[in-house]
Amino acid sequence: MRTVQRLSAGTNNSADVRQRFRVSGDDSGPVGMTGAGGAILIATGAKLVPVKSLDQIYAQAQGMHFVLLYKVRQWASGCHGCFAFLPENKKRNKMMSTMYPDGSDSDKPTEKATSKPMFLEWSHAKMDAALAERLRFGGVKGVDRAIEKVLRSYNKDVSRLVDVCRQMVIFREVQHLNQCLEALERDEHVVVERIKNRMDPSYDASLTVGYRDVMVNLRIVSAESRYLGLDMHVCEVQLVLQRFAELRHDEGHDRYIRLRNARGE
Repeated sequence: MRTVQRLSAGTNNSADVRQRFRVSGDDSGPVGMTGAGGAILIATGAKLVPVKSLDQIYAQAQGMHFVLLYKVRQWASGCHGCFAFLPENKKRNKMMSTMYPDGSDSDKPTEKATSKPMFLEWSHAKMDAALAERLRFGGVKGVDRAIEKVLRSYNKDVSRLVDVCRQMVIFREVQHLNQCLEALERDEHVVVERIKNRMDPSYDASLTVGYRDVMVNLRIVSAESRYLGLDMHVCEVQLVLQRFAELRHDEGHDRYIRLRNARGE
């Protein structure tokens, strides 16, 4: 996990990452000091101010959804990255809804799953349209859960919601996860805002009921995202080993929900 350690060292992992928007000026200068009210001052005189509207965050997240999805498929393609996969002729069920909510993020215990989740490498699925249609990707965070999180954890500050637009990539081997991080690092359109390395041996896994992953908050700064006014929107990408992804269904997710509710998170 040398890559994640190196990338983590290059970012402020305790940083107060927020959704922000430009008030004036251009974006040609580097980000500088933090000013009054949480605003970030830009060398050109532009100012980034925390977003105060949940509607604005969701409008941006909806716009970023397919931009981020394109990127994670691109990264997954060269490093054996997998996504949840439905058996043939099976409808999307509660198990997959829990793992890849597509907006559900239910606060209620899930129905007991009848089988373990399946995963398929994107490099294989992209060659067969019938297989690709059975993959399940992440969706925009459910509004109910977002409001709950803002009230419980963020003191009504919606700008701290940096996981409304999110995706998950699953790996069978640690080396494949590391390769994905390297691909992400090489991507000239990616600005990494923060990395939470829950794979680190020093991380207290009891905080997440034994679950571990590498969580990356990032922005995609490309001609397309700039044109759409989305280049400041912070997204979340979870990089997860398969054995931990399997814990996200059935009783594992239920235990997490109960713990989260008990903590008031």
